[in-house]
Amino acid sequence: MGEIWTVRLPGYLTKWKVPFILRPGWDTRARSSGGFNSMRGIGIHHDASSTGASPDSAYNWACYSSPDAPVGNGSLSRDGSFQLWAAGAANTMGKGGALRVGRGTINLNDGNANMFAIEAANNGVGEPWTQAQIHNYPLLCCAVLDWATHETPGPEMLVSDVVSHWEWCQPSCPGRKIDPAGPAPWVPSKQVGPTPMSWDMDAFRASVGKAYSTPQPPIKEDEMIIYALTDYTNTWSDRGIALSPEAFNVLVAQGATVVFSDHSQNIKSLLHISGLTNDDLEPK
Repeated sequence: MGEIWTVRLPGYLTKWKVPFILRPGWDTRARSSGGFNSMRGIGIHHDASSTGASPDSAYNWACYSSPDAPVGNGSLSRDGSFQLWAAGAANTMGKGGALRVGRGTINLNDGNANMFAIEAANNGVGEPWTQAQIHNYPLLCCAVLDWATHETPGPEMLVSDVVSHWEWCQPSCPGRKIDPAGPAPWVPSKQVGPTPMSWDMDAFRASVGKAYSTPQPPIKEDEMIIYALTDYTNTWSDRGIALSPEAFNVLVAQGATVVFSDHSQNIKSLLHISGLTNDDLEPK
């Protein structure tokens, strides 16, 4: 079972000013393999949804209706917000690879266990991407790169590790996927992907790189994410600080975001981050 979970990603979404929604059960949701085996790349997609589809319908399909649920780790909605629904490894990359990236090689057909996957709401056959999506898609990739670099094993994640679905398929099954595609600044004047509307990923990565090179101010105390463990009185801040119930209440009063969790993997991760052990837990 994979041991890497995105339990600290919300803090990085806040840092990069990406509006987000945490869907119920996000911190425990994963494919059968559990967490990621490693974090080596970011796969970007469109979801081929109808133009009128809502964020709720995207969530319900990806997490409940699809036989491959969960599909992706979350979705960039048409309003530019990101809904995070799976903290562990998800299903969406499918057949593809092998792919050489900054942290080594993602083996043939092994993308799901080693890549964070971003779905995005667009029909992929001509629907213009919204301005909010165009602005936030690169920033969302920045947030994931920042999280992966600081929270997962390995050297710094690179902008070049952001890969389209069609690029993932290219080495072993070219043409299997076309996404992301559709009217956006990254549509090439001359076809480079499997369709004329498939994005020029060098251009998209340039947008990510430009944003990633812009320093972000540190997260303010009242922007912290606090993980509240449902079976224990202990809580932890996103900075790995063990909080007393009194300190927890003070930060909540200041507007801190609270994420409730009962997942044992999260408890292990937070104990590790805080330098604590099971002996430090105080059952309710």
